[in-house]
Amino acid sequence: MKDISSFIFEKSKYFTLTDDERNSLVECIGYITGDLGDIDDIKNFETVKKELSEDELKQLNDLYDCLEDKQTS
Repeated sequence: MKDISSFIFEKSKYFTLTDDERNSLVECIGYITGDLGDIDDIKNFETVKKELSEDELKQLNDLYDCLEDKQTS
Protein backbone atom coordinates (compact mmCIF):
# COMPACT_ATOMS: atom_id res chain seq x y z
CA MET A 1 0.00 0.00 0.00
CA LYS A 2 1.29 3.45 -0.92
CA ASP A 3 1.66 6.23 1.57
CA ILE A 4 -0.40 9.37 1.08
CA SER A 5 2.51 11.43 -0.26
CA SER A 6 3.24 8.90 -3.00
CA PHE A 7 -0.43 8.76 -3.93
CA ILE A 8 -0.75 12.52 -4.19
CA PHE A 9 2.41 13.00 -6.25
CA GLU A 10 1.54 10.16 -8.61
CA LYS A 11 -1.93 11.49 -9.32
CA SER A 12 -1.07 15.08 -9.95
CA LYS A 13 1.42 17.81 -9.29
CA TYR A 14 -1.42 19.66 -7.57
CA PHE A 15 -3.84 18.15 -5.12
CA THR A 16 -7.17 19.96 -4.99
CA LEU A 17 -9.83 19.54 -2.34
CA THR A 18 -13.48 20.28 -2.85
CA ASP A 19 -15.07 22.65 -0.35
CA ASP A 20 -16.68 19.70 1.45
CA GLU A 21 -13.37 17.82 1.62
CA ARG A 22 -11.62 20.93 2.89
CA ASN A 23 -14.25 21.48 5.58
CA SER A 24 -14.04 17.84 6.66
CA LEU A 25 -10.26 18.03 6.87
CA VAL A 26 -10.44 21.24 8.91
CA GLU A 27 -12.92 19.63 11.28
CA CYS A 28 -10.81 16.50 11.75
CA ILE A 29 -7.61 18.50 12.33
CA GLY A 30 -9.50 20.81 14.69
CA TYR A 31 -10.60 17.87 16.82
CA ILE A 32 -7.08 16.43 16.92
CA THR A 33 -5.49 19.76 17.89
CA GLY A 34 -8.32 20.70 20.27
CA ASP A 35 -9.17 23.86 18.30
CA LEU A 36 -12.68 22.59 17.50
CA GLY A 37 -15.40 20.60 19.16
CA ASP A 38 -16.50 19.91 22.66
CA ILE A 39 -14.69 17.71 25.18
CA ASP A 40 -16.24 14.47 23.87
CA ASP A 41 -15.25 15.24 20.26
CA ILE A 42 -11.67 16.02 21.29
CA LYS A 43 -11.46 12.87 23.44
CA ASN A 44 -12.42 10.74 20.42
CA PHE A 45 -9.20 11.88 18.71
CA GLU A 46 -6.95 11.59 21.77
CA THR A 47 -5.34 8.35 20.55
CA VAL A 48 -4.38 10.02 17.27
CA LYS A 49 -2.91 12.99 19.11
CA LYS A 50 -0.81 10.72 21.35
CA GLU A 51 0.82 9.17 18.26
CA LEU A 52 2.03 12.53 16.97
CA SER A 53 5.27 14.25 17.89
CA GLU A 54 5.40 17.85 19.08
CA ASP A 55 6.60 18.94 15.63
CA GLU A 56 3.76 17.09 13.93
CA LEU A 57 1.22 18.69 16.28
CA LYS A 58 2.68 22.11 15.52
CA GLN A 59 2.41 21.40 11.80
CA LEU A 60 -1.21 20.33 12.26
CA ASN A 61 -1.92 23.55 14.16
CA ASP A 62 -0.33 25.55 11.35
CA LEU A 63 -2.30 23.60 8.74
CA TYR A 64 -5.51 24.15 10.70
CA ASP A 65 -4.84 27.90 10.83
CA CYS A 66 -4.13 27.99 7.09
CA LEU A 67 -7.19 25.96 6.10
CA GLU A 68 -9.49 27.77 8.50
CA ASP A 69 -8.41 31.17 7.14
CA LYS A 70 -11.16 32.08 4.67
CA GLN A 71 -8.68 34.11 2.61
CA THR A 72 -6.86 30.91 1.61
CA SER A 73 -10.05 29.23 0.38
